[in-house]
Amino acid sequence: TPVVPAMSVLQASGELVVLLGRVRADLARAAELAAATTGLECLSGQSDETLLAVVVEGEAAARQLGCVQASAAAILDDRSSYAAGSSGLSARYGHNRASYMLEDIARISNSEATRRVKVGAAMRSHLTMTGESVPAQYPAIGAAIETGDISVDCAARIMTGLDAARKHHREGDPATEMVWDDSFRAAETHLVDASTTTSPDLLQVQIVQWREALDPDGAQPREEEIRSRRGFRQGRERNGITRNTWDTTGEDTARIKAAIAESDAAATPRFVCTDDAVNTDEAEQLKTHGVALADPEHTARLLTTNQLDIPTSTPTSTGEVGCADHSTTGARRFRGTATITAPVDPTTTGVVTATTDLRSREQRHCDVMSGLFMAGLRASKNETGDARSTIEVTAVVTAADLEAGVGVGWLDGINEPVSLSTIEELACTDGIRPVLLGRSGEVLYLGPKP
Repeated sequence: TPVVPAMSVLQASGELVVLLGRVRADLARAAELAAATTGLECLSGQSDETLLAVVVEGEAAARQLGCVQASAAAILDDRSSYAAGSSGLSARYGHNRASYMLEDIARISNSEATRRVKVGAAMRSHLTMTGESVPAQYPAIGAAIETGDISVDCAARIMTGLDAARKHHREGDPATEMVWDDSFRAAETHLVDASTTTSPDLLQVQIVQWREALDPDGAQPREEEIRSRRGFRQGRERNGITRNTWDTTGEDTARIKAAIAESDAAATPRFVCTDDAVNTDEAEQLKTHGVALADPEHTARLLTTNQLDIPTSTPTSTGEVGCADHSTTGARRFRGTATITAPVDPTTTGVVTATTDLRSREQRHCDVMSGLFMAGLRASKNETGDARSTIEVTAVVTAADLEAGVGVGWLDGINEPVSLSTIEELACTDGIRPVLLGRSGEVLYLGPKP
C-alpha cells in the first residue's frame, strides 16, 4: 500500500512555504466571507460591481497559484525519474510515477496531475545529466503562466495543439526550417495573447486553425488515426434497456447531428387520419402520445365553413401531399394542402387540435436513430428508388486549398477538420452540400441541396 507523506509533520521551510502559508490564511478568510449569509462583509450583501470584481480577482489568484502547482509538479517529476530507480522521490513513498504520487497527496484526478507535470516541464528550462542548460520548450507560455495571464488549462490546450503540429513536421533545408520555427513561435505568441481575452473553448478553435496552418499535411494521418478509434460496443441488456456505445468519426458525427437537428426543428400543423373510425378508445390512446383530436362536431364545422383543407390519399395538382407513420396506433400523418377530391366523414377523420411531445430530449434523439436504421432496413436491395436524403451536411473548403491539392476542409458542426480527399469524397455522396470559399472567406460557389 502506498505510503502517503504526513504533510503536517514534514519539517518544511523556505520563503515559498511561508508565502503560501500566508496565502492560505488569507484565502481561508476570503472563503469565510464568500460563504457567509449575514454580516456587513458577506458577499451576498455586496453590489454587482463588487461581485464581479470578486469573480475576476478570484480567477486571477487561481491562475497565479497554478504557476506554483505546475512548477512543483514538474520538479517532483524530475526527482522521480525512471533513472533514479528506488531512490526517486515518488518511489520512496510507494508510487512508481510522479503523477500517481501527485494525485494521492494533492487529492486531484490523475488527468489533472498529468497536465500539471506536462505544463510545468514545458514552461521551464532544466539541466541535462551532463550539466547543460536546455531552454524552455514553450517560453511564451511559461512567461504568461508566471505572470498569471493564462491558466494551466489554457496552456495545456495550446501545447497539445502545437505538439500535434510538430509531430508530423518533416525537417527541410535550413532556410525553410527557420521560416517554420518562426511561424511556430508566432503561433505560440498569438495563442497566448488570445487566451488572455478568450475562454478555453473558444480558444480551441484558434488552436486547431494554427495546427492546420503549421502542418497542412498532418490532417491525413490524424484522420487515419481517428478512424482507427471508431467502434460500436453493445453492453448487456438490463431491465429491458441495452446500452450501446458508438464512437463515430467526424463525417458520421456531422450526419447524425444534422439528422437530430432536423428532428428538433418546429413542425407544421399536422392532421391525423385513421384507417378505421376515430372511436373514443383510439382518441384516448392518441392522447397518451400527446395528440389531441377535435370531436366530430368540431371537425364538421371546420369543413362546412371552409376553414380546413384536408388532403386525401390522392394528391391533386394544387399541392403535394406527404404521408408518414404517426405513433403506434396505426394513424397516418398528412402534411400540405390539397383540394378535397372525396367526401370527408367527420366520424372517421380527426383534426389535431394540439400536439405535445411527451418524450425527453434523449428519447427523441433515440427515435431519430431508430427511424434512420429502419429506413435503411426497409430499403430495397435490388431496386433503385427515387428517395432522396432528408438531411444536409455542409462541407467547406477554400479555393486555394482545392487548387493546391493540400489542406483541410470543415464539416458543419464538427470542430475537427478533415482532409481534402475526404471533402472531395463526401462532395460526391448524397447529403453533402459543397461550399467553395475564396481567400477572404467569401462564398464563391454554393452547391445544390442534396
